[in-house]
Amino acid sequence: MKFYSILHNDKITKEEEAWVACSEGFSIPAFAFSIIWSFYRNLWVVVASLLAILLSLNYLEGLQLINHADATIAKLLISLYVGFEANNWYVSKLQKSGYILHDVILAESPDQALLKFYNKGQR
Repeated sequence: MKFYSILHNDKITKEEEAWVACSEGFSIPAFAFSIIWSFYRNLWVVVASLLAILLSLNYLEGLQLINHADATIAKLLISLYVGFEANNWYVSKLQKSGYILHDVILAESPDQALLKFYNKGQR
């Protein structure tokens, strides 16, 4: 079971796109595929920042200003940070684009979270 933020945008006419359930907490896909996940979610500032940081680490490692072990640890820590913050960044992006947070629901899946929200009658 996970917590899901339920967001809605009144300006979107398609009902299935107007309501979004976004998971809370650590994101394994964002941890494992930081840049790809950020690109998929259209988080362009995050994509650019991650690219700049990772390319800088590779450049410094190539110049032998930092050793391979330190660069690997730094990349792992960056991936962990992204994993913990990814869903918060996505919810923030949705809110900036007009979505409003209505509730946080404990459920097995995003669809079940939306169904629980609908059944509560808070639509």
